[in-house]
Amino acid sequence: QLLQELQESFGGPTGEHNSPRSKSFFDGVKKFFDDLTR
Repeated sequence: QLLQELQESFGGPTGEHNSPRSKSFFDGVKKFFDDLTR
């Protein structure tokens, strides 16, 4: 299920603009990957 949410968040700008929660989720994902690649 997490993978599906990731694909939807990367799927396009519509989800981000429609819901602020997905933007914060996307920011969390970016931070997570930033920590991984350090």
